[in-house]
Amino acid sequence: MILIEAQSTWTMNIFVRVLLYLAQSYHEYFQCTSQNYYKSKKVKMPKHELYVIFTGNKGCKRIF
Repeated sequence: MILIEAQSTWTMNIFVRVLLYLAQSYHEYFQCTSQNYYKSKKVKMPKHELYVIFTGNKGCKRIF
């Protein structure tokens, strides 16, 4: 499972969003595979890779 967040404006909230995307993706995966994570049987989870692609300039501020 590969999740990618791309942003042109810097914010520390990027990491929060990536974490929420990961949680939602696992939730959907468990539903699709009919796994119940509330039972004591260990669920099978795909390995994940998280990437943040930042295309802006963190130190540059726009003046309008």
